[in-house]
Amino acid sequence: MKHKRFKMSTLLLFFLGLTSIQAQTMYLHKNNGTQDEYYLSNVRKMSFSEGNLIVSSKNGQEDKHSLTEIKYLNFNNLITEFHELLPSENAELQLYPNPVKDVLNLKYTIENKEGISIIIHSTDGKTVYFKALDYKADNFQINVSGLPKGIYLLRISNGKAVKSSKFIKL
Repeated sequence: MKHKRFKMSTLLLFFLGLTSIQAQTMYLHKNNGTQDEYYLSNVRKMSFSEGNLIVSSKNGQEDKHSLTEIKYLNFNNLITEFHELLPSENAELQLYPNPVKDVLNLKYTIENKEGISIIIHSTDGKTVYFKALDYKADNFQINVSGLPKGIYLLRISNGKAVKSSKFIKL
């Protein structure tokens, strides 16, 4: 329960910070590859309840989205937009434990293991970690004990393909 409340509070702060950018459209990207869009001029409020994001429109309609189904949110012209590149290249990424307190383990599969880099972004789009790997291992560990609590996006790339996954730092 405490974990869910922390996650919801972090997402709410993220939304409030992003809405100050005065974007016109909010895009809700889901894990299944679908996308919903909301024109901010039609949104009355966004709220969190019992692990869900509820978007209430000015005409009284409410859309409920489970937080576990949301991959990420973004707004038009926002530079923190992330896209998976070249999905035809086989790339897999596992992060554990998630949520993490001290050491984040990565297990990844990517066809071309040359020039691999690992990047971690905070919810405000800042790069908080970068590491270029000069070896061809399939596992890697990152000490995240120095990062503030929050939600982060980890990206692994070989210059041709990008795979990303979110994790929570406790």
